[in-house]
Amino acid sequence: MIASLDRLGIGRHRNPCPGRWLGPTDLAALGIWLASRAVLLIVSLYSRYFTASGSSSSWLGLWQHWDWYRYLTVAEYGYTSGKGPAFDPDITAFFPGFPLVLRAVHVVVPDWATAGLLVSLVAGAVAVVALARLAQFEYQARHPEADPDSGAAAARTSVLMLVCAPAAVFLAAGYTESLFLAFAIPGWLAARRGRWVSAGVLIALASTIRINGLFAAAGVFVMFLTSRPRIRDWSRSPALVLPLAAAGGYMAYLKDVTGDWLAWLHAEQRGWQRTLTNPVTAWRNSWDIAFGPGPGQLAGRIFIRGRARMPPGGLGGRGRPVGPVRLPRPGSAPPVTVGPGGRHGLAGIGPLDQWEFKLELLAALVGVALVGWLAWRRRWAELVYVGLSVFGLVTSTAYMSIPREMLLWWPLWIGLAIWLARRRWARAAYIAVSGSLMIGVALLFFSGQWAG
Repeated sequence: MIASLDRLGIGRHRNPCPGRWLGPTDLAALGIWLASRAVLLIVSLYSRYFTASGSSSSWLGLWQHWDWYRYLTVAEYGYTSGKGPAFDPDITAFFPGFPLVLRAVHVVVPDWATAGLLVSLVAGAVAVVALARLAQFEYQARHPEADPDSGAAAARTSVLMLVCAPAAVFLAAGYTESLFLAFAIPGWLAARRGRWVSAGVLIALASTIRINGLFAAAGVFVMFLTSRPRIRDWSRSPALVLPLAAAGGYMAYLKDVTGDWLAWLHAEQRGWQRTLTNPVTAWRNSWDIAFGPGPGQLAGRIFIRGRARMPPGGLGGRGRPVGPVRLPRPGSAPPVTVGPGGRHGLAGIGPLDQWEFKLELLAALVGVALVGWLAWRRRWAELVYVGLSVFGLVTSTAYMSIPREMLLWWPLWIGLAIWLARRRWARAAYIAVSGSLMIGVALLFFSGQWAG
């Protein structure tokens, strides 16, 4: 996959080792990626053998939580079979790109969990190489007088920022983040180099994995318009419509099987209450969840300003929900049965706690600050891409999955890397704080708790 970047003409940069697919910066990015995988391996083994939450599970079982069961259901049974560990009508909220790749790898790797980990491992390697190349390109574009070593330092730092992000465990698990970045970042880099056909193809592939692909497509289109395109560029511009065609293909399929073009969106609204909400109200709702009654009492109750939605069967005992409860998280799980002891009927689904929701608030602030910085710097393409993502998140009923979404904001990691590349003390402090958060979130994930 890495070699394909060069064949598409989107990864070529100053390579002191001509004739090789990977230059020193690429190898450094891969080294950081593999080192970060080793750290997560150690954390997972610690969770497996030295914590009560992980002691009863197999090692592969540690990675099978929450959204994984949705992707597995689609990969193994499709959208309409009615079968699978996490099937319900809201399964259409999950785009087909990752399940299709997972099913293809499963042909060679019989174990589904192993296949999911392998997809993320390989896709993540491609993503970090592309991120390093994009960061080096951006550094040299902003500092043309700088020596190449400075750009290489920024490239390495950008990869460090990504793998130390609080929710970076999702880059390793059988989730969509790594695969999305493996297509979206090379597509963005192709657009920065004016290779519009390659950009359109790669962003279209990303659009089959997450709706964020359409956000990236919008950013690339803005990039095209602001690049003073020539006649030759306009002749290639129809390729930029390919992401709409890719997403439209999924919607046409949904129309055929459900009668609803926007079944995925309506599934989001039904299943995880992703409905347009005043951003102030959304913040206050999220604050109530994060600083509300107390840990262990939030699984079946979403606090809405002025009222509270109660689960069927009401609250039993000390405020714990009894009976079927819809867990209030995006892409988290199907309805499960929660009892007074926090027991449930679906493997891989654990309790929700306030710690995670406080991290959601912090991530939302980072997103809003990033949008403001991009607007101030007049980086219009990045502003459109990140702005659409942040807008959708902070105008939902309550904040959901924002730390995971941050992994997809490569302008954040590149901007931080360029600023921190020459400030070693600040870089070390950032990595220490963010890396600690990352390990904490990983332990939450391995224990089956929601980790954002």
